[in-house]
Amino acid sequence: MTTKDNETGRGPGGRALRTGDVQVSQDVRSDPTFEPWREKALERGIRSAAAVPLVYGDVIYGILAVYARRPFAFSHRERAGFENLGNAVGFAINAIENRRLLFADSVVELEFEVTDPGLVFVRTSERLECELTITGYVESASDAWSVYLTVDGASPTAARDFAIDDPDVDEVRVIADEDDAGVLEFVMKGPALNNITEHGAILTSGSVDGGQGRFCIEAPQTADVRRLSDRLRAEYPDSTLVAQREFDRPARKAGEIRQSINDRLTDRQREALLRAYHAGYFDWPRQSTAADIAASMDVAETTFHYHLRNALETLSAAFTDLEKG
Repeated sequence: MTTKDNETGRGPGGRALRTGDVQVSQDVRSDPTFEPWREKALERGIRSAAAVPLVYGDVIYGILAVYARRPFAFSHRERAGFENLGNAVGFAINAIENRRLLFADSVVELEFEVTDPGLVFVRTSERLECELTITGYVESASDAWSVYLTVDGASPTAARDFAIDDPDVDEVRVIADEDDAGVLEFVMKGPALNNITEHGAILTSGSVDGGQGRFCIEAPQTADVRRLSDRLRAEYPDSTLVAQREFDRPARKAGEIRQSINDRLTDRQREALLRAYHAGYFDWPRQSTAADIAASMDVAETTFHYHLRNALETLSAAFTDLEKG
């Protein structure tokens, strides 16, 4: 089987790449679309074939070809099983791409200028004449995204009220409100973020000021950068790729990372974290209560919570920095 994904790829492989669905030739001898490979297949005793796309989201990494020695070997049950297999392999490949980016010495950075009003951040920033800056994002188990932003130059409540009617937005929560500045959480479908992560890339920075947005994306050198760029521009046509850079990131050894985290923690924060860990505070059910650990530190329970919360915030910040490279 060939795997041409253009219109001339009429066999199972080509069709699977074009559609993203499992394609089957139930009888190689009589299937006209299998004609280019029929002779070789019959010589090897192949009578039916299936092409299983390896898929994650909208990205197709390739196909898995499956052959059988009898015709009509693939029932609906087998095809459903192949579909699950293709999705599982695609998910694994994407996870490997993400890990490769995390530890990559060399990466590709794409910088986009976005003025498309279809992006809720652009429209909100333009309408309220404010600046929105993305500080982080997290994908939930339900495939929604929580995007955290600072707002400057407008009321966070006004930004929430304006953005909540967007079709891509499920919820907007005000985290901090300081009249004309604050912090917001957008819970949304995030098609652009899906496209980015499906290609093993990450959004490293993003800000929009008065409807003029600038976003930077890092991708492993193995990523299909052209396809990623095309997908983002198809989603938001008023987008321009203004820069593409390749650069080396200095490798960081485990000891250096550990020392960097240690340098950020105070003695009391480190003590609270280690005591909580070793005393089973994070176990379920808990082996020790906050009162137990506070007593062992000879501090008030509120003081223990204060040190532990700051330690966990430090660890979270360190983890986020590692993901950004």
